[in-house]
Amino acid sequence: MAEHQWYFLKTGMIDDETIGPLAEKDFLQMIRDGHIKPTTQIMSPSRTGGGWWKVNQIGSYMSVWEQGHIKRVELKRTQAEERARLKAEATKVKAQAKAEAAEAKARARAEAADAKAKQQALAEQQAEQQRRFEPEQRQLAQPQTPAEAQLPPPPGMYGCPTCGQPLTAKTKRQRASGPSSCLLELIGLLIIVFTFFTIVGPIIGFLFIILGHYAAYKKVNIYVCRSCKSRFPGA
Repeated sequence: MAEHQWYFLKTGMIDDETIGPLAEKDFLQMIRDGHIKPTTQIMSPSRTGGGWWKVNQIGSYMSVWEQGHIKRVELKRTQAEERARLKAEATKVKAQAKAEAAEAKARARAEAADAKAKQQALAEQQAEQQRRFEPEQRQLAQPQTPAEAQLPPPPGMYGCPTCGQPLTAKTKRQRASGPSSCLLELIGLLIIVFTFFTIVGPIIGFLFIILGHYAAYKKVNIYVCRSCKSRFPGA
């Protein structure tokens, strides 16, 4: 028994195109898949006697199209639901990751603030202990007698006898207590007084005063404590 063959018209922009022959099995599958629509013209030499009919004019083939249409609509709805479900899951995962990142960031900030507070508290505790023990250390470092505190530090020793802190050496000109300098200044003053009305006499008197001034002052080394500001004469 010969199998039925089918043809259909594919509408184009300029002219229609005849597609076929198609086996009836393939022809029905194209109707189910929607490639052949209810308004498409179809023809079979054995089924329609060579005449062109629309699909919606043949009840059995229209039923095949309707069944395929129901399945296609259901498939589209299922696919849309699946896409919506996947999108919702992706949004949920993204929101969860964002929340976890924010929580981790907040936890890191809290840990950093806690570590900073502990470090500051430790520094304050150490400073408080230093302030508490400093008077005791100064008291222990003080000399037994005032005379010992005035002694100059030995060569190579730069510690303050009072507080034990480093000493700074300075040079200072200090007036001597010898009578020679005062005598030179006195002679110069007397020369100026008695020879005031002359020219050479006052000049000689000023020279004696200057010599007496330079003889009266000499350079001495002084040690100054950076902490307690105590001064000690050098050797």
